[in-house]
Amino acid sequence: MENRRKRELRFLLDANVQLAVARALRDQGHDVVRVSEVDPRMTDSQVLDLARAQDRILMTKDKDFGELVFLRGQSAPGILPLRLLPGDADEIAKTVLDVVRTTGNRLNGQFAVVTDRRIRLRRLGPS
Repeated sequence: MENRRKRELRFLLDANVQLAVARALRDQGHDVVRVSEVDPRMTDSQVLDLARAQDRILMTKDKDFGELVFLRGQSAPGILPLRLLPGDADEIAKTVLDVVRTTGNRLNGQFAVVTDRRIRLRRLGPS
């Protein structure tokens, strides 16, 4: 039962998320697909469709996904917008790993905004 808490998470990384983040998540045993590996020209709606179809938490730096889910009512398994200060890709990857390690499965079904100082969780779903 102890292994249940350390269950791998499934992520879809938008094209604007560094490769170092994908590598770090994969190294920790998470299932990661990068939009740039599928089709880097996908629209935001197509990216969200892919996240839903594959039941993946979308990690992005794009602010448009908040509008898609909260104003336009599109669903998502989870969205993890990164609002981190520009910096070294390895430092950003470390921050993301810390968030995933401490927040874990609670990311499912959440719009979880990650800043350098904190993470804000907001439940996705019908209002």
